[in-house]
This record gives sequence, structure tokens and C-alpha cells, in this order.
Amino acid sequence: MLWVPNRDYYLNEGENYDAIRAAYPEYLSTIFGLAGVEGDANAVYEFERELALIQWPAEELRNIQRLYNVLSVSDLPSEVTRTFDWDAMLGAAHLEAAEQVIVMQMDYVQALTELLTETDVRTLRSYYNARILGGFSGFLSEEFVDADQDFNGAVVRGRQELPDL
Repeated sequence: MLWVPNRDYYLNEGENYDAIRAAYPEYLSTIFGLAGVEGDANAVYEFERELALIQWPAEELRNIQRLYNVLSVSDLPSEVTRTFDWDAMLGAAHLEAAEQVIVMQMDYVQALTELLTETDVRTLRSYYNARILGGFSGFLSEEFVDADQDFNGAVVRGRQELPDL
């Protein structure tokens, strides 16, 4: 999952994209500091950039034939990835009886598995801390709300003030 709206923010050139890429690690450092947790903001940014590289561009997401991959459940380990516990996932989704599933973006799932396997655990911990803190910032202290507004509201969306509730 990317924190900024889509892969273009990590990969495209331009003044707006450059400003967001420069501000993002600062935002991450701020929320790590506010929470008193260790986190490597630059490693999180680089990890998300790697995620962006393996994600499909928006135009590919409209290719229904490429998205629609019907596989038998027994073929998931050989066709997608052996490093994922498919039985546990299907069980958690109450799909134990499923004989076939649709796997969208199969090459993304394969590349993601490889990326997660190769990424240092400290980077993954920082990434998950960032997702949790960023996702719950609206429920935390005013400092978190302000940091979220400064980055997501002002830098990413161009909105200078918080909307009225």
C-alpha cells in the first residue's frame, strides 16, 4: 500500500511530485517522533518507491483480460507464490470450500512476495509503524492531526486548512 495517492507520485517527474517526495520523509520523521517510536523515514520512502515500481499503471488496471486470472485453489502455490499460506487466507475469508479464485495482478503478487522477502525487517517495521500512525493520526493528539494536515492536506492535496466537521 502506498501512502500517497498512487504510483505516479513516486515515479513521475515534475515540481509538484518533487515537492511531495521531499516532504514525505519529513512527515514520516515527524510522526515517528511524536509517537516516540523508532522509524527510518528514508527506508520507508524507498520501500514505497519499490512498491510503486511493481504496481500496475492506471491504464493497465483497465485491461480486464489481464486482470481476470481464474485459478484453481490447488494451483495457487505453483502459479502465484509458494511463500504465502493460501489455506489460512482462504479460511480467514470464509472461502475454505472455494475450488477456484480470481487472482488480479498476478505478477504484482509475485513481485510483492519477492520484495517482502528481500526487505530488511527493520524497514518493514518502520513501514508498518508509519501506516498505523498515519492511518490513525486523526484519532491521536492534535500534533498528529496537524502533521497529517501539513503533509496530506497541504502538500499532497493543496488544501491549506482542515475542513469543518
